[in-house]
Amino acid sequence: MAEAEMPSGEEEGGQYDAAVIAFLGELRPQRPPWQVLLTWAGAAPPGPGLNEDLGRILDLFPGTNFLTVHTAEGCLHATRDFPSNATQEVDDILARLFQANPEVTGVTFPGTATRSAHTATPEDPFWSAQGKAGAAITAALEAGTVTPGQAIEQFKHLYAADAAATAASEAAQDQTGPLGQP
Repeated sequence: MAEAEMPSGEEEGGQYDAAVIAFLGELRPQRPPWQVLLTWAGAAPPGPGLNEDLGRILDLFPGTNFLTVHTAEGCLHATRDFPSNATQEVDDILARLFQANPEVTGVTFPGTATRSAHTATPEDPFWSAQGKAGAAITAALEAGTVTPGQAIEQFKHLYAADAAATAASEAAQDQTGPLGQP
């Protein structure tokens, strides 16, 4: 807020604390930790404002993983693109959380169509079921004991196995129903 717009200190019989007014004046809208990634094949490139509008939709519906925009020339696909360090930051937060709060025994991350549910624990403080294995691959890459190509192949294998396990679990649930009943 500009200095000229600051209240005088009294409004409708109340009084504002100068420290609170200063704090509120410094607040900035928080941006999500991701940006919209648009991909398309055969479709016209996105028009002005489309990226922002799709980003706002994804922001308002956090459970929506992606959007498909249909055009006369093809489809555009919009997904969230997180910085490469986002998952490492989540793992770091989990480790801190478990260390600072010994009464917390787990944090469950729900499954998706491509990833099974996983509960992080003090012994396994990773958001993903493959967290330990992924951390080992990353450490090997950083140490130079594997090439980037080898690391990519190891990650593909790691996540393909999880996708297969998720599909098998969903197939079993489809046969028994959501509560394990036929």
